[in-house]
Amino acid sequence: MVRLDSVDKRIISLLQHDGRTPNAQIARELQISEGTVRRRIDALITNGVIKVTAVTNPFKIGLNTLVLIHLNVEPKKLKTVSERLVEMPEVRYVSLSTGEHDIMIEALFPSNSELLTFLRDSLAYIPGVTKIETNIQLQILKRSYEWRMPDGDVFNEKETSPLAKKEVRTRKS
Repeated sequence: MVRLDSVDKRIISLLQHDGRTPNAQIARELQISEGTVRRRIDALITNGVIKVTAVTNPFKIGLNTLVLIHLNVEPKKLKTVSERLVEMPEVRYVSLSTGEHDIMIEALFPSNSELLTFLRDSLAYIPGVTKIETNIQLQILKRSYEWRMPDGDVFNEKETSPLAKKEVRTRKS
């Protein structure tokens, strides 16, 4: 786990709301220097805490069939099946799960016909898959990328985050 201070959390919160927020605007809002914001964001990205990316609306770009697929898998094949699913371009989410199913995936297709082809010609031939259950999503009512940070800072106000390393400048001869 990466430890974050209140500044890191506030930067993340602002970027979750709008990933295109300029560093200068974040700096003004948090009353810190733009360089500090830039270094903090770079450290958050480098440490895998955040990833800045464009998120498309699948329905606006012709991917009209969004499906959740639940798979049951032979226990000894769980790793190889999940690795194969991760490599499939149609699949955008893969998770190992507890409960009735072993793996849950989310996939996108231009049509129900292409979903059928995927189920029949791809998933059905993965060794170890014993059951496939699909749920077509008719309408997305909420998809949020703004989840709350855990309550409380790991550091008190006088301490700094390990991500907030001071810039060290050296003079070249």
